[in-house]
Amino acid sequence: MPLDIQGSRKNGAHDSFGISNDHFSVKEKKLRIPKLAPIRMMEELRFDGKILSAVISRETDRLFISIACEVEDCPETANAATRS
Repeated sequence: MPLDIQGSRKNGAHDSFGISNDHFSVKEKKLRIPKLAPIRMMEELRFDGKILSAVISRETDRLFISIACEVEDCPETANAATRS
């Protein structure tokens, strides 16, 4: 099923659009967007936290998803930052 993405256009080679957290949901390895078929992700989200937004882009016949999350500071990263 070809995906007709309308959003920011860059000569038709790289199509993308952004959506806010109230327009999609993520459960395990599935991304659900109204009016589109569920999108299977290659891996589950790595971080727990509040999902803020997503950018979905298409290059040729492949979809790429970038999901922005708000996470708490991890004690390991906080300690590493103070050591530097």
